[in-house]
Amino acid sequence: MRVENLSLHAGGRQLQQGLNFEVKAGEVLAIVGASGCGKSTLLRHMIGLQVPQTGRVLWTASGEARDVHGDDPPRREIGVAFQAGALWSSMTVGENLMLPLELYTRFDEAERERQARFKLALAGLNEPATFDAEPAALSGGMRKRAAIARALMLDPPLLCLDEPSAGLDPLTSARLDDLIQQLKRDVGTAIVLVTHELESLFAVADRMLFLDVEARTATALGPPAELREHGPRPVREFLTRGQAGTDKEAA
Repeated sequence: MRVENLSLHAGGRQLQQGLNFEVKAGEVLAIVGASGCGKSTLLRHMIGLQVPQTGRVLWTASGEARDVHGDDPPRREIGVAFQAGALWSSMTVGENLMLPLELYTRFDEAERERQARFKLALAGLNEPATFDAEPAALSGGMRKRAAIARALMLDPPLLCLDEPSAGLDPLTSARLDDLIQQLKRDVGTAIVLVTHELESLFAVADRMLFLDVEARTATALGPPAELREHGPRPVREFLTRGQAGTDKEAA
């Protein structure tokens, strides 16, 4: 995916301008920045839910550039897991997962169920009862994993995750980090990750894009560890704030 000269607007005000970057095959790209900088808004533009006022988002994995907001959007090529999971409450977990296959494939019911159970197992939900459970019966971490499993049902080359660790305890968050690393390593999925969790950022991201809330543009793009040491001052401060708190507690 390639983002060209993109501007972000929300509530009648400009959040970001002149955004230019690409998502490389098989990488984990984290989008970070202070609250209100436009992280989730950027993600919605990238998956086609919001139309940009200026700039464009191009899907390039098929060998030719296709506008995400054009007449032939890459709906099957991009999997999305929203922050709250967004599972249909009127459906079981299994029905949630099988729905994309019903809409976009000709698989029969048995094959849809087989693939749904496989994706649940891939996401770490191995209990057979999970398939027939209601989303409300799952813990927060299980709902996040089920949402990721649904996003993987069409085997997309790109997976977009909006704050997957939000509201989770440290252990559950660490398990989600392990899942993201597994998907990258074993499946080869490229992942765009919106996060404010520094521990997750350093654990899983190959590169990070920093959206500066004051400058209203991206001021850094690169490996998190390198930017923590050599990035612009606001980026270094952002990436070291969590470590400073940890050191103070330890003292």
